[in-house]
Amino acid sequence: RAIRGLRPGNPQDLALAQAVCRAEYFVSGFRNADLQPHLYSKAPCDSSEARARSARVTRLIRMLRAHGLVKKLGNSHRYVLTESGVTILTAIVTTQTLPIQKLSQVAA
Repeated sequence: RAIRGLRPGNPQDLALAQAVCRAEYFVSGFRNADLQPHLYSKAPCDSSEARARSARVTRLIRMLRAHGLVKKLGNSHRYVLTESGVTILTAIVTTQTLPIQKLSQVAA
């Protein structure tokens, strides 16, 4: 099955990268329910919306797994960043949040 690429310029993908790169998830990992408050500003209004959100986050985690950015911890519902995931997602978050002038100074 084809999995879409991660789009660094997309605000939803940037929010996903920021949520996954939070320091609290580096040690114990994250679950679907841990990411939802970071991706949605309001709580779901009914159970069907809660299921739809959970399904969407599941698809986003599946995309990250397919690209080798996260891996599943055995015998749990938790995921952790891989070494390449830390490098790639941190670079995406950094380049999207810093001003262009600051990035030019660092690159020069």
